[in-house]
Amino acid sequence: MAQAKSAEEAATAVERAVISKISDMFVLQESEIDPAFPLSKYGVDSLVAVELRNWLVPSASIEISIFDLLASPSLTELAKSVASRSKLILAAINKNPSPVTGGTIRPVARNG
Repeated sequence: MAQAKSAEEAATAVERAVISKISDMFVLQESEIDPAFPLSKYGVDSLVAVELRNWLVPSASIEISIFDLLASPSLTELAKSVASRSKLILAAINKNPSPVTGGTIRPVARNG
């Protein structure tokens, strides 16, 4: 995640990491996890979401609520949200600005 050079690369890295984590937690093959579906499809309930959050907070340097995890319409959307809000990822992207945008990426403001 910290080596991402763009928001897209970061979201893809987060998605792969979350798929790997869910695979380990539920003893599923990574290929069985479709990122187009919400976490609930794979058995993620509030207790599992706490564990997932406790892993994400230090791994991605992000503050995220259990509600945000459970309310994500898909794993892909969750990964995009994490990537856009992660202090670690934002620092990596801003260290290596994209030649396309050339600018700094800022965290997405969240209401609530």
